[in-house]
Amino acid sequence: MDCTSGSDSNSGTAPTQAWKSVAKANTAPLKPGSSLLFKRGTRCTGPLKATWTGTASAPVLVGAYGSATDPLPILENTSDGSSAVVLVTGSYLTFDSLHTRADPPSVVPASDPNGCPGQGVGVRRGFKLDVTAAYVTIQNAEITELTDGVKIEGGAHDNHILHNDIHNNNLMGTLTVGGEDDYGAQGVALDGDHNEVAYNSIHDNIACSYDFGTDGSDVEIGGGTFNSIHHNAFWGSDQVSEIDNADGRQASDNTFAYNLIIGRNFVTTRGKSWGNGPIYRTKLYNNTIYTPGGNAVDCYAGCDADILTMKNNILWASSVDIDGPVDEGYNLYYCGAGCTPWTHNLVLSSTSKVGANPLFVNAAAQDFRLQAGSPAINAGTMESVQAGYTTDYADTPVPQGAAVDIGAYEYSNGNSVR
Repeated sequence: MDCTSGSDSNSGTAPTQAWKSVAKANTAPLKPGSSLLFKRGTRCTGPLKATWTGTASAPVLVGAYGSATDPLPILENTSDGSSAVVLVTGSYLTFDSLHTRADPPSVVPASDPNGCPGQGVGVRRGFKLDVTAAYVTIQNAEITELTDGVKIEGGAHDNHILHNDIHNNNLMGTLTVGGEDDYGAQGVALDGDHNEVAYNSIHDNIACSYDFGTDGSDVEIGGGTFNSIHHNAFWGSDQVSEIDNADGRQASDNTFAYNLIIGRNFVTTRGKSWGNGPIYRTKLYNNTIYTPGGNAVDCYAGCDADILTMKNNILWASSVDIDGPVDEGYNLYYCGAGCTPWTHNLVLSSTSKVGANPLFVNAAAQDFRLQAGSPAINAGTMESVQAGYTTDYADTPVPQGAAVDIGAYEYSNGNSVR
């Protein structure tokens, strides 16, 4: 595909015979092991409709060709109301090294009396994995300037979102004042089951909202189950994840492990008394949360050990707002010299530490590796390893010492790389 110089009358079988339009690409008879490649440095108008089906050993590849020093090929929305740049209904597909973004959306006028002048509005999604999408991998992509960077619908399963930069998604999804019916931007809207979101940078996904002032999250879960969110870096949004039930589906059994959370609330989940709850068995393992002056974790309305497990986390924050005794242990709570973290009604295990400086290498420079002598070293539980998380944020094998370390980094004689 060469959307600048190609021709739909070409054969499409070589760079010199590249097609020009995404509409032509949508008709490609791709079979297991086939490839559809977009030329780097070009810009194409979607939507791309990925209906193809590969196999586990021979997925269909949608990727890029050309010099690795050239920019990723851009796929962007049309302005005809289509809500997805790439609509995926097939299975066993790999999307590699694409850049998805929105066309210019409608904009709230400067005279807006409701507080959002200049805000872009429109439902635009980079990748939408529809209910039939399964065993799809999206990797090495840049996904930006949308409402939802990636939307994984309820029913979509066993998909993998890996090694992407999902950032500055900044469109408000609706334009209705009042009633809490608008919503801001989301990096990943995760409503399906058994999906993986890992090794990504997901940041600055936020939009002005009439109902909430600003609204934005990095991985929003609505009714999803058994999803694994691990080894990601999160910053710059309102919060990393709010978990809720949606469309008659009860969210449960979602795990967050070995993530870095910088300057924002981490997870909000719901207890047994919540009107749209409960959310069962959310697990937080070995995350480093650095939000000085802020709140780290919220669990409202009847939280207990059936709702939330927290093990091996460093929480540098002023508070955790948890209203009951959850499955808590082997955590380190700190909010700076002379500060005592507020833990609400959270019942702390004797294995957790409160007020101990974790001794990061350089928190101000966002280097959250552990120094020698850190109270987090060899102070964790093997529960995270037993759950399948056997490398730290820097891919160092865990454990390095007598026990798992607390936080996202395993101390390795100072040799862990950031």
